[in-house]
Amino acid sequence: MERAVFGTRNGDILVGHGPFTALAEPPAGGVAFYKNNFSLSEEKPWFVPDRIEVLDKAPAKGECQIQWEEPDPVRFAEVFREVSGAIGKGMIEKSVPVVTEKGKGSCSPDTLLASLFQIPKSLRPYGWIGEKEGFLGATPEVLFRYFDGRIYTMALAGTARSEEQRLFAVDDKEIREHEFVAQTLIAKL
Repeated sequence: MERAVFGTRNGDILVGHGPFTALAEPPAGGVAFYKNNFSLSEEKPWFVPDRIEVLDKAPAKGECQIQWEEPDPVRFAEVFREVSGAIGKGMIEKSVPVVTEKGKGSCSPDTLLASLFQIPKSLRPYGWIGEKEGFLGATPEVLFRYFDGRIYTMALAGTARSEEQRLFAVDDKEIREHEFVAQTLIAKL
């Protein structure tokens, strides 16, 4: 049975259990999970679960037996060269090359859910646990918050160590990246 998971602000994990109803638009009420492909071309990216539960502790203990495949550094170098060339030609302004690590093995969905309770509290877990494949992750970013009928978001770009925060505000590269992300968000919203 498929499951969608998302961490809440107080550390609980919201779990949506399938079967899911796929929709083109979010429903007017209730819980829906957004799962799209990289090019954002899914016709029905909103998934409404058959039922939901909120977990405040791990549902089970156990170990996953996973054989991880190392990411291919040659492929990353190829993508990096393509991105650099496109930026140099003015075709794009910014891109983040990504190489994904994959693994095969056996692990129960409950054990996968339990692993999300082991991550630092500063991270928010998310994922999709399918019958044969899925993904799990954790992010320090709060992409948006909903309050009083409005959605609030942050434009995040660049990183700086705490001792460099004053320099961050006057660094031309960081300012350009932040402005690029902010303008992209404005255009999309």
